Amino acid sequence: MRNMIGIPSIMILIATVCACAGMGSSKRTHPYLHPNTETLLKNAAETIDFNIGYNSQYDITYMYRVSNSDKISVAQEREFAKVLNSTTRENLIKLFDAALKMQFAVKHKVEFFEKRRDWKNYTYCKSYLLPSMEEFSAQLKKALIAKDPSFAEIEKQLVPNATLWVRWYYRYAEEPVDTF
Repeated sequence: MRNMIGIPSIMILIATVCACAGMGSSKRTHPYLHPNTETLLKNAAETIDFNIGYNSQYDITYMYRVSNSDKISVAQEREFAKVLNSTTRENLIKLFDAALKMQFAVKHKVEFFEKRRDWKNYTYCKSYLLPSMEEFSAQLKKALIAKDPSFAEIEKQLVPNATLWVRWYYRYAEEPVDTF
């Protein structure tokens, strides 16, 4: 009789511990944000008063401005350039690719909500997420091209790939799926 109560109790306790252990480490990030890229992105963004955010309802990662200031000072731009100069060219390409994918993901959501006539979500993405994301991407592009002019050509290669990647990533969440 004791074993009939004890064994299921222990099994429930083990299952609960395993479930709780998995919940604590489930920080959601996007597939294009590798840990090194995310760390570099956070460090660079902090120098110009930006931070990274994730909206689980829309499944998008975005950049937002922390301060109320609309201008980025010359000192902040120098610090931003210093962070970007402290890493390799390959990491900068990954960073630029991730920033472009983030920007195009927000643009994609704006277009998606406009097509669906979901004006509340359209306004939120267009008025609150997109301007900060575009400002950050423009600042990153400006700093990278100042560091190495070949980033203008790299951008021409990354933009079509980022656009296709965003459409691919959201296809199952937004398009009807035929199960037959």
